[in-house]
Amino acid sequence: TTFESEFDHLVAWHRRIDSVSRELSARLLWLQAYPPYHRGRYQQSHDLIVTAEKTLHLSGGDDRALEANIFNDLGFTYSALGKHDKALELEQKALGIRLALLGEDHPDTASAYGNLGSTYSALGKHDKALELEQKALGIRLALLGEDHPDTATAYGRLGYTYCALGKHDKALELEQ
Repeated sequence: TTFESEFDHLVAWHRRIDSVSRELSARLLWLQAYPPYHRGRYQQSHDLIVTAEKTLHLSGGDDRALEANIFNDLGFTYSALGKHDKALELEQKALGIRLALLGEDHPDTASAYGNLGSTYSALGKHDKALELEQKALGIRLALLGEDHPDTATAYGRLGYTYCALGKHDKALELEQ
């Protein structure tokens, strides 16, 4: 709700910053994509992120962290739109950048592994999904501990994948 109350300001800042810095413009466009995504307006969110990616590319800037975030979120929107192969490509790029920038032991790297796992699962490649989701869970446990909401999400994703593999007892254990 705090972010939502600032949304009109974000749009106004974007209009003013575009002539000053394309890199900042890309960041503001990327941020504007969150509310429509969370309201189920995936195409609107996708269009904003595509524009952010193009703007970042045109800026000539080298904000690799922003690039990883944009690739990650483009992957989310492609998945939401049912284009899982395209999502997989972008999520792999995001993971590569995050590994290079942040290393293996970082929450954003864990998120990238988990996102890839979810996409592999959506493609029916549950063995590959399991491998990536286990990696994400391991990182989250080491960094955030057992009682963190992101760790709970990782357990849930892993449980879903075990269920898809027909290992319902293991799925139940993880989801509990």
